[in-house]
Amino acid sequence: NGHDSVTVLFVYILDYTEVQTGSSLPLVIDWVDQVFCRFDKLIQSGESGRVFKVEAFQNFYLAISGCPENNQRHAHDALLTGYEMMLASASVPRPDGNPTQVRVGVSSGSAFAGVVGMDSPRFRIFGDVVNTAARMATNSEGGRRVHMSDSTHALLTQRDLDQLHARAGGCVCARGSGINVKGKGWMQTHYLADPTFHFLHRQDEHHVSLNAFRVPTIIPP
Repeated sequence: NGHDSVTVLFVYILDYTEVQTGSSLPLVIDWVDQVFCRFDKLIQSGESGRVFKVEAFQNFYLAISGCPENNQRHAHDALLTGYEMMLASASVPRPDGNPTQVRVGVSSGSAFAGVVGMDSPRFRIFGDVVNTAARMATNSEGGRRVHMSDSTHALLTQRDLDQLHARAGGCVCARGSGINVKGKGWMQTHYLADPTFHFLHRQDEHHVSLNAFRVPTIIPP
């Protein structure tokens, strides 16, 4: 089935290969399992919105909002879920004892979805929006922020901004004047970020000042 507007959420665990090289495989599997189980519980609870898990493979986790169920607020729901996944993963120690870090990417657009195959059939999603979400994750600077494409940013309403701030404490800002994305060219991208965690007073091609944020209508004291 075709879907005109969905938001894809792509998460990957940082330093997976390095940790795998220096640790026993059972410990690595248990580590990844703990992280992904936290992601599953977030989605199953529905507290962050209507998001559907598509698949998890090695250190990658793929989810979507707006499909297979229609959801007019898919951009908000995917962003909030991705942000809460980022926070939840930090509470899981890696086999070497360091906290888990992830990069989160989100993009919106059209997609096709359906069950593929006869033997062990699986639900799959297809479209450029999947590739773009993956690029947003790999090109993120990490930290306490979710990297989104301009297509996702354009869907956010003032109500979405208010609720993202109320639930996650985050604000939305442009990532400088844009970045060069492999296979995509120059793209203006944006962050959902915690302004208390990042140094946002710098103004250059990679950082923005606090007054560049799209802030909620009312900022709690």
